[in-house]
Amino acid sequence: MILHNTDHTPSCCNLPREWGDTNHLSASANNDATWNGGLVIPNMKTAWQLSAVSVLMCAFSSCGPQPPDVQFVCQKIPVEIQRGKPLTIEIHSLSGNGVNCVGIRCSPEVWSLLTNAPKSLEVRLKSSNKPHTEIGGVDPGSGASGFLEYIPNTHYLFYVNGEHRAEASVEITFANAPEVATSAEIIVGKTPIDTKL
Repeated sequence: MILHNTDHTPSCCNLPREWGDTNHLSASANNDATWNGGLVIPNMKTAWQLSAVSVLMCAFSSCGPQPPDVQFVCQKIPVEIQRGKPLTIEIHSLSGNGVNCVGIRCSPEVWSLLTNAPKSLEVRLKSSNKPHTEIGGVDPGSGASGFLEYIPNTHYLFYVNGEHRAEASVEITFANAPEVATSAEIIVGKTPIDTKL
């Protein structure tokens, strides 16, 4: 490989011995540097550029895809669901750039039980610190999900719409909740703009 030395400074005259046998190094009249045993860096400017590229490549290679819990989730709220006991969840910050879908992460058996009723879910906005906050799309069987479908064992319940950084206190009642208190997690999803997709 040949690297051109555009500023005509001397070409790597003193190579470290561990780089190989320097007897195979030759320099042409225009200060091109070649080395049969590997790459010769002709000047410090090129060395710094190669170092910067190496650092960037390492940084980008370590930035693989984020797990769904990070990429698509705005907030996780641990809850216990039990028949006859409504849940009150506190959503800390709405996106304000679209609706935030809300779902529940639970076992398939619990989900089957929760949706095994004609009117399986009631949702009510108790309060919000900003006007125009609203609940909609209350239909767990509709197939709507936003990004919730990408999060394992998570099922869509409803959405919340409101201003940026609005807080919302929401009451959720499952008509067919388990008799015994059962752990689950309410998931507030991000909007497409939040995820930068």
